[in-house]
Amino acid sequence: MKQIREMVVQVGTEGGTVTLTRAQTQAGGWQFLVTEDEGTLLSFLSDEDRAGFGDTIHELGPVATWEEALALLGRYPLERMTPVVVHQDFRPAVWGAVVQRQQSRKERDEALASICMESWRRFCFPQEERCGTRLSKPDARALFARLERLLNSAIPPPDVVRAELAATVRKARVAARRTPDRHSTFEEGAFLNSYVIRLVHGFLKYECGLTSEDATLALLSESYRSHREWSSGSPVRPGSHPFRKFTASPKEVMDTWRGRTARNSLARNCCPDLALRGPGPIRAVFEAKYHGAHGVGTAETALVESIYQAFFYLALPHLEQTKTHAAWNYEYACVLAYDASADGAMIQAWQSLPTRVRDACWTGANVYVMILRGGGTSI
Repeated sequence: MKQIREMVVQVGTEGGTVTLTRAQTQAGGWQFLVTEDEGTLLSFLSDEDRAGFGDTIHELGPVATWEEALALLGRYPLERMTPVVVHQDFRPAVWGAVVQRQQSRKERDEALASICMESWRRFCFPQEERCGTRLSKPDARALFARLERLLNSAIPPPDVVRAELAATVRKARVAARRTPDRHSTFEEGAFLNSYVIRLVHGFLKYECGLTSEDATLALLSESYRSHREWSSGSPVRPGSHPFRKFTASPKEVMDTWRGRTARNSLARNCCPDLALRGPGPIRAVFEAKYHGAHGVGTAETALVESIYQAFFYLALPHLEQTKTHAAWNYEYACVLAYDASADGAMIQAWQSLPTRVRDACWTGANVYVMILRGGGTSI
């Protein structure tokens, strides 16, 4: 019996089409086949030229896995081709493959890239499914996981990051005041400014299908004045309240409230490192941490403080947007930590926790914990 082939993706070429199809096997698996059809080009040729042209249909495969199918498609410059069909079940996977190809190109025609990527964006993110619609909690978790994979693949490994940030910090400390470099005078700021902010903007643009302008509008950053092409404002929460992220004892709290300690009685203007808002896909506040110290003790302290701080931000009551401040109305919090320690102590601290505790950070508290190591590492 002839197999019924289902179209997964089809792109237009100068002379025809390249099509990836799939068909179910008798064993219940799938086979993928790539077909290159140059029939369109043939229609423009004379009878004499057509006679010597040969076969116009070429097949690659079949192969059994999606990864192998992508390898076959990798022979074609998808990021420079025009999509014709993208199967709805494969839209995220196809988009991810095209983005990866685009980001790996060394020589880029930016005008052509913009046109082609916008075509792919429209096919992979139809208007009713584009970011800006509210995500379910499982979809929100999947989005954080995709962002985690992107950051881990794009940020270098610890030895490279440590060397690059040391140079960045040295340069920043001798820079003139009120210049962009001054926001990188410490390692955590340098890490965010050197790697994270532009990558999150790119994630919103290429993974979520936002325009560059909408991606900038959706991203808030503490150092937005140095990155106005990537972020649109500060995530600071204005106003005062009597609560702090960490307290040692009830007595210390009372003493602080009564003005008997060096601390102010009220905490003011909480400011997370990053935040995401509309027109992006999610409203989330980020607590960033760059950890380079050795030893389990310091790693555990950094981990606990980061998770508690993320939850503290999320627990603060909502505030409406004003002329000078963004709305504070986040649904999720994310710990975005980079473990630059030589022994990977922070990752070890996180993995040492019982699975039920790690899972409960998300299921019970809406806090997603990502601890990056860079260099394509996954934990």
